[in-house]
Amino acid sequence: MKKILIFIVIIICHGLITVVANNNEPYSYMDVDSIPKFTFNQMTAIDYIENRLIKPDSLKQSGYALISIVINKNGDVVNPIIRGNVLNVIQEQLIFILKTMPKWKPGKYNNMEVDVRLYFKITF
Repeated sequence: MKKILIFIVIIICHGLITVVANNNEPYSYMDVDSIPKFTFNQMTAIDYIENRLIKPDSLKQSGYALISIVINKNGDVVNPIIRGNVLNVIQEQLIFILKTMPKWKPGKYNNMEVDVRLYFKITF
């Protein structure tokens, strides 16, 4: 019985430490109860971005970008990060599109709206 009680105390303390540790950092999409949702005109976020991206005429081949964004508790996109072999002009467009996206429905953890980091791939 004593071992079970100690185990329960450790689990509770670990949960409290995790919550405190995430006050300054966004939660991973895997750690929240509900992930942020993009609800603009019944489009997916990927469709929204790909439809607004203008490919330069000089772009001879298709490509992709790996995107990391944080949806904050207000539903805004913050801290966009673009990875991949992406031309500067496309990277600048992607950052502009991401920062000017309509609001998202924020993610939730323990019934509270929280900042959540999301990852996805855009093709062009």
